[in-house]
Amino acid sequence: MKPWHVLVLVPVALFAAFGPRERTEPARWALLVGISDYTNFGDEIGGDLPGAANDARAMRDVLVARWGFQPENVKVLLDAQASRAGMQAGLTQWLPSVVRPGDLALFFFAGHGSQKWDTNADEDDGLDETICPADVLRGNTDRDIADDELGGWLDAIPTDNVVVIFDSCHSGTATRAVTPFARPRALKRNVKQDVPRPRGARSVTDPQATAKEQKSIEAPDKIVEIAAAQPDQVAVDAVWPGEGGADPTYGGAFTTNLVRNLWQVPTDASYEEVFTMTKQDLKRQRFAQNPQLSGGARTRGLFTVAAGAMMAAAPPAAPAVAPTPPAATPTPTPAAPPPAATPTPVAPPPAATPTPVATPAPTPLEGTPEKGAEPVTPYTLGPGEPFVPILELPSPGEAVLGGGSAAGITERSLYQAGDAVLRVVGVDPDRARAVVVEKELRGLQAVRRDTLAVGARARLVAYRYPEAVLRVSVADLPADARAALAEPLVGLAGIMLIEDPVAFAHLLVRPRRGEWVLLGLDGATRQVIPAATAAAAAAALAPVLRLEFGAHQLAVIENPAHPFDVAFAFEGEKTTFKLHDIVKFRVRAGRDGYLTIIDLPADGKVTVIFPNQYDSDNFVRAGQEVVIPTPSMRFDFTAQEPTGRGIVRVFVTEKPLVVPFAQTESGFAQGDATQAELVFQALRKAAGQPPIAGSDALPVANWATASIVYEVVK
Repeated sequence: MKPWHVLVLVPVALFAAFGPRERTEPARWALLVGISDYTNFGDEIGGDLPGAANDARAMRDVLVARWGFQPENVKVLLDAQASRAGMQAGLTQWLPSVVRPGDLALFFFAGHGSQKWDTNADEDDGLDETICPADVLRGNTDRDIADDELGGWLDAIPTDNVVVIFDSCHSGTATRAVTPFARPRALKRNVKQDVPRPRGARSVTDPQATAKEQKSIEAPDKIVEIAAAQPDQVAVDAVWPGEGGADPTYGGAFTTNLVRNLWQVPTDASYEEVFTMTKQDLKRQRFAQNPQLSGGARTRGLFTVAAGAMMAAAPPAAPAVAPTPPAATPTPTPAAPPPAATPTPVAPPPAATPTPVATPAPTPLEGTPEKGAEPVTPYTLGPGEPFVPILELPSPGEAVLGGGSAAGITERSLYQAGDAVLRVVGVDPDRARAVVVEKELRGLQAVRRDTLAVGARARLVAYRYPEAVLRVSVADLPADARAALAEPLVGLAGIMLIEDPVAFAHLLVRPRRGEWVLLGLDGATRQVIPAATAAAAAAALAPVLRLEFGAHQLAVIENPAHPFDVAFAFEGEKTTFKLHDIVKFRVRAGRDGYLTIIDLPADGKVTVIFPNQYDSDNFVRAGQEVVIPTPSMRFDFTAQEPTGRGIVRVFVTEKPLVVPFAQTESGFAQGDATQAELVFQALRKAAGQPPIAGSDALPVANWATASIVYEVVK
């Protein structure tokens, strides 16, 4: 969005049928907008958005369950409710009438962005940026909400603590192919062609001026502004496959990752930290959009109010619901990639300890503890520790957990609430079904089922990672080309070639005038392969797919529990390097442990760069900053050929992480990209046995990880 301007607004009537009640504590308020059904547009690219309404619902769930927003303080406008009149009333009547100085006001928008003619000469390109209500029009911009107008509405909210989140974009002109798995969140309307230029409007002189202007502008101190993409980029509405054959879900690439991070991070995290996590998630998943964060308060703790502490949420009685049922959402095309497990943790600054919430009296469940089990003390959730709420107890021995796939919950993962251990048996977008485990428990502080209660908080103790299979669509290739590509991939079970044109794939291969183009699910070009013959093209593409598979495997090894912090960065915070640049890493862990750094560059060789034969002492102390290369190594790392993207991941483990790669003459353990699975197998050994015999879930309490996607250029 453009710079914010203070405007003088006249008083307006109340949006709701009630005013602010008498209170002494600061409060949190939110207006959440999600538009999947655009009244004057169809189920088309640039029209309806299957995931936008889901984004608003998911945001409400996490704000209420984890971040101290009272349900009655959150207004959700979906589809037709989010008309221009409805959005204006929410922003200019309801929020100003209930918000007081010191309160937090949040505005979230998931839907289309667009542009309109600039009539006040404040835009170099002659166009104002807009967000699009549900009743936006094709042939004129009368119902658009321009950035100047929105800025005035936000300035009029009587608090210095305003958060604005946009999952939309204004650019529909980026070079990008159409795929069944993503839609741009930019309205199908070319203002310069479809809307007559009004008298007094400036002519368009520089089509890139908006991007140049906005990249250099900060939101004012009172506002934290988070946008899903840069002004000249496309933010996408993506498809996310359900687990175990479940129906796919739909949501913004940015919001899906942001909401999961809000479920999983400790409550003392800052806006900047969660933004960085989400930005890295998008890079790991290879979405070609780069979110932006601005505002002087971005280092502030998430959703803090004037009292300075994150007030803990009251136990929710039910999952978030909209004020009225939304308009029917069009049926979109099939699935897109699962979110890469959990984002990169960053060491948070100290913050005030939140006030714990009183748990309702427990509801006893039938049954007795395992015979011979020793009495144990129930686990007590630590201050700020991530959790999901128990929403329901449908029958003895069963529980419904909040968050669902939006919180990153997977089937067969293990949770603990009090002295009960729960195994997840089914996952929906907003909730998960779990059963109490009574037998074969081991190695957990609380090992028996005794009591559970609606509103209790469950913490993750072991995570079952989804299978890391890279699905590649070859539906557009002729039969002989498919066969040619399958031959060099024989025996590599982790890469699946998909021939059904509507079946979900992470990557798509399409022929184009004597070449093959490798596309991401969002339509962005990953690689162009010359195709003089099908055999030659297949031989050139196969190693690219092996590299993509290795990166995919490393990308998903995140720890959703964040048991302790790992701050990991290239020196100077760089992520792009020119050939022969010196490369250094800085690592600081929040707990003693063994440090391991693994690199997968563009050459497809997975390398354990620390420890190595030059410095095998990889034990680090909590709070100690380690710079790699260490003085003992007596050499520098430099950026080398080939150019391209890579991913580097750091682990800090309670026990040494021993990856069984072959030792090379250079002194480093190394394997092929297809052997990245060995890293996960080594982590399983270092993390120890799961708390239930026979479980395939990985314990999460004694290790932490972080990763960075980087690029080497000429």
